[in-house]
Amino acid sequence: MGADWQNLRLSAREIEQWSGLEVSDRWIGGLLLGVYRFSKLQRPLDWMGWLLFELVTVALLFVFTLPIGLGVLRIVPSTRAMLASMGVATMGGMVALYGHRARKGRSLQTLLHLLDEIDRYHRVLEAIAVVDRLAVAQGKALPIEHQETLQLTRDCLVTGLKTERILREQNNLMGQDGVAHLEQSLVLLKTLDLQTQADEYAGILQQSLAIAERVQQELYGTGKGHQSPTD
Repeated sequence: MGADWQNLRLSAREIEQWSGLEVSDRWIGGLLLGVYRFSKLQRPLDWMGWLLFELVTVALLFVFTLPIGLGVLRIVPSTRAMLASMGVATMGGMVALYGHRARKGRSLQTLLHLLDEIDRYHRVLEAIAVVDRLAVAQGKALPIEHQETLQLTRDCLVTGLKTERILREQNNLMGQDGVAHLEQSLVLLKTLDLQTQADEYAGILQQSLAIAERVQQELYGTGKGHQSPTD
């Protein structure tokens, strides 16, 4: 029997639990006030969907300014004045909304990168699942250490999510427990022999290791940028 690679996936519920934020395939932190994952816009159709959503958002903002327009209409009985006031209010709402998104986006850059790494890790799992099925069809089985490698990569990603949350919520240096766990996972990953007899499978495992290393670089780079309040 082949390995159950689906057990190594990080579910949406787990990601939300460890990050402390609502996370979807396109958004982080909610649909309206959250941050859009622009890395997911790979095709023209994706960009069209994003543009349509933004147009709907502007239209909703304009509708919400109707009480302002009606108030102006009572003072100045002119439809043009009413529409102008609603337009100005809509522009103000857009500036406030996009300003909020920009500030939130800067604070979530590390999490955005981690989610991209999780997506790559899931693609690695899907590729390995295919290789595993082919191996089973030939009466073979993939070595157990390969599963351990991917488990360690998963552990590293989980540590990254937890550590990013600590940095974001407390705005302080990375906790020692998080550093120790992350370093231990990466040392174990690097000491495993990733050269297998099948070149294509070796490449897949190298991708898994690269994900873990990029997580380390992202966290350490972000961690250096956070200063303790006492400094």
